[in-house]
Amino acid sequence: RAYESSIAASNNFATGSTRGTLTDLPAGTYVVMARLSYYNPGVAGAESCTLTVPGNDDTVSFTVGAGETEAVTLQEVVTSGSLYMATVSCTSDGTDDIDGGGSLIAIRVD
Repeated sequence: RAYESSIAASNNFATGSTRGTLTDLPAGTYVVMARLSYYNPGVAGAESCTLTVPGNDDTVSFTVGAGETEAVTLQEVVTSGSLYMATVSCTSDGTDDIDGGGSLIAIRVD
């Protein structure tokens, strides 16, 4: 079974704010993946995005130049004995955007 949630396009998002959420995932083993397009309209900077799930999180760090877009992909295998939630958050200088949105997907593999 597969679950999907959209990561909405957003402008000038606050650092650390949740960009996407999958709630009420049943117990089991999943491959959880996220993809988004991170746009920096301001000065170049070091940023990161994190997929938060039970167990280990996946964080990707990147430098995005002024006026450039970075394709961000996150993934993690999760085994949970109870209902859980997966979220994606990113750092920002307050002027960065999620350009065109993205998706957060969990595929049950057990």
